[in-house]
Amino acid sequence: MKAAEEAGTSALVVMYRGNIVGEWYFGGESHLIESMSATKSVVSMAIGMLIDEGKIPSVDTPVSTWFPEWKEGLKGQVTLRHLLSHTSGLAAQRTDMRLYEAKNFVRYALSHYEQMKKASV
Repeated sequence: MKAAEEAGTSALVVMYRGNIVGEWYFGGESHLIESMSATKSVVSMAIGMLIDEGKIPSVDTPVSTWFPEWKEGLKGQVTLRHLLSHTSGLAAQRTDMRLYEAKNFVRYALSHYEQMKKASV
């Protein structure tokens, strides 16, 4: 706990078997944090587990399998592997804060890429 506070952490929550066993807050204002790479790592593990369970054929499965609006054009070639390694080749505006305000941020992101691609062609 001392190390977390000294590192400038705003909160420390400890969970055991799905239950909160301790939570500490170190003052300061709560704010959104960017956790893209950490999130990508957890999603990668989950994708691996789904592949092991036979629920997803492979990382080379097209994203359009789940999002049919991505079947057309360059997006139709994008696979899970591309998304997990940030190699889709699609343009995005990294600082678009409207993503955080969207009711469905996945749908917003999907349509945002589409708009960016149309704008860049």
